Amino acid sequence: MPICRECRLGVPASYDACPKCGNPLVAPKAPAAAMTRPADDYESFFVRAASGPAATVTATALVPATGPVEPEWARARPLPEDVAAAASESPADRAARGSVLKTVAVAIGLGVLVLVVASMAVDTATDSVLHRLGIGLSLTTLLYVAVALIVASKLRTSPIQPRLAEGSRATGIVTGAFIGGALGLGLGLVNSLLSGHVTSDPRILSVIFEGNGALAFILVFISVIAAPLVEEILFRGLLVESLRSRGRSSAILAGAVAFSLWHLNPVALRYYVLMGFLFGWLYWRFGLAGSVSAHAVFNGVLVVFAFAALSGSSVVTTTSGVTVRLPGGWHEAHTQTLAGLGLDVAAGSPLGAGFAVGHADLQPTPGTEFAPTARLPSADSLPPGATDVRDVTVSGTAALRFTITHGTEESTLVLVPRGSRRYVVTLVPHHDDKARRDLDAMLSSLRLP
Repeated sequence: MPICRECRLGVPASYDACPKCGNPLVAPKAPAAAMTRPADDYESFFVRAASGPAATVTATALVPATGPVEPEWARARPLPEDVAAAASESPADRAARGSVLKTVAVAIGLGVLVLVVASMAVDTATDSVLHRLGIGLSLTTLLYVAVALIVASKLRTSPIQPRLAEGSRATGIVTGAFIGGALGLGLGLVNSLLSGHVTSDPRILSVIFEGNGALAFILVFISVIAAPLVEEILFRGLLVESLRSRGRSSAILAGAVAFSLWHLNPVALRYYVLMGFLFGWLYWRFGLAGSVSAHAVFNGVLVVFAFAALSGSSVVTTTSGVTVRLPGGWHEAHTQTLAGLGLDVAAGSPLGAGFAVGHADLQPTPGTEFAPTARLPSADSLPPGATDVRDVTVSGTAALRFTITHGTEESTLVLVPRGSRRYVVTLVPHHDDKARRDLDAMLSSLRLP
């Protein structure tokens, strides 16, 4: 409807002038929705004439507008995946995650309880290593059985379920086994090179060194089957999965930290965090098929290294004229170590037992060129606290054997006079019955110059 310029009166379209004031009429402005805009872009909206700077608008460059143009900064952008997932979580999802966190806390608490019970059940001063290992493995087996039952119950009731495989299950298993095997092999080789002899995880070595078939079987079962299954389902399949909405890095890191706390070994905390992070990445990429296979093969390689370290035959070693036969699993000390300690021969077992041979030269008698002949001391001249004093024969020479106790550690010394030298053989069994038998065998094989 036309509008009067002066009085702004709306007048029917049939009028040419305002009936009120007589002024000419103007047409109303087009609404915003009826405005036109370029068909393709704003540059094509204006077409400049070739004859001058004046611009004309071509009919083909204009199309009806569909609405106002929204600026780029005002356009809605999609939220990051983890933020969007967290924002869309329902109270039921948060409750399920809280339940999983409680399950993990209960499992770690059970591990602490088992550790306390084990420390109360053994006496490190008097119990043999075999007895302590038996109690430790028995309690560890009970722990894994209890945690496995808790995890199985949680899987039946929780909406959070582990992802068995991401993509091909066979690809996950093969990739995980390859990564776990390569990592275990590399770690075993590095430790062996640093030690100067084949070695492995001390706890695995201690069980296999005792030569008890039942304990070795339990150890292999826990290391290769129970631990990979229970730990991966608990820390990756439940914990990492429950935190998937928080993002990959946060979820994997949380699982790795919980995994390290579960092992209750402050000295190796960073080691277990790194291993947990690796297993978490494999779970995120391949599911349980990747993480379980990597965990099982890694532990299996460490077991193989332990058997290799202890399955060798006895070795005859000669240093400074002293010859001794070392049983399988024993390793000789480095030459630099012997020189620093003033020893002729030294060897150690995987559990810390020790065997050492040293000597002292008697000085010549003043006014003569000859050193006196070494003699055995009398029983009265032995150090205070010497027990189990007895005469023995070593390398065809009469010797004196006795035992000294320092705190909770027991050491056996053998004094062997040989010309102008007095040899001292030290045996430290470290509460290990097998090491004590090995030490007696080494003493019998000892040959002195």
